[in-house]
Amino acid sequence: MRSVLALLVVAGLLASCGAGVTSEADQLHDLRVACLQGGGAWNPTTSACNGHVQATPTPRPLVDTRIAFESGRDGDYDIYVMDADGGNVQQLTDDPGRDSGPAWSPDGTRIAFSSDRDRDRDQDIYVMDSDGGNLQQLTDDPGFDADPAWSPGGTQIAFGSDRDGDWDIYVIDADGGNLQQITDVPGRDDGPAWSPDGTRIVFYSDRDGDHEIYVMD
Repeated sequence: MRSVLALLVVAGLLASCGAGVTSEADQLHDLRVACLQGGGAWNPTTSACNGHVQATPTPRPLVDTRIAFESGRDGDYDIYVMDADGGNVQQLTDDPGRDSGPAWSPDGTRIAFSSDRDRDRDQDIYVMDSDGGNLQQLTDDPGFDADPAWSPGGTQIAFGSDRDGDWDIYVIDADGGNLQQITDVPGRDDGPAWSPDGTRIVFYSDRDGDHEIYVMD
């Protein structure tokens, strides 16, 4: 009889104080993905991998316990972070423009946000380190770019923009290269979010007259 070999390794276990915890559901998800990628057959009843498989799932980064948010507490809107219990508030940006919509990178080391800090009446996507350093402007267009969302691998950022006259969804590499427009219909497409495996993007749209949820590859 054909032997069954399943070598599945889950990295990113519990960390010490200040780090998040990978849930059992997340671990099972990683096991299933590794099983299927390795050519095995996943058994949802026993949560086991059947088949000749040697696979190591991509480590799931530990979740940062801090919260990023925008606030106008100093007279204009800037980006702040704080601990999950509300303590240790830190201001990361301090610019006369409006900084908004912060989004953590999957590994917790960077934050993407939108800003009109260049004061030419548009709004662009920026990325900075989690301590506010190493600021980079990723987009520079007369339109409004907003609602950045990191891909699960941290290599791309999806966002909404009205640069072509109405709101569509775009994707750009995390270093600012390879800009792609991925929707192009009359109406407003905005609020993109990636699927956990990075193969699909969900967004909302009023393209048929009502605000509804759509998914695309």
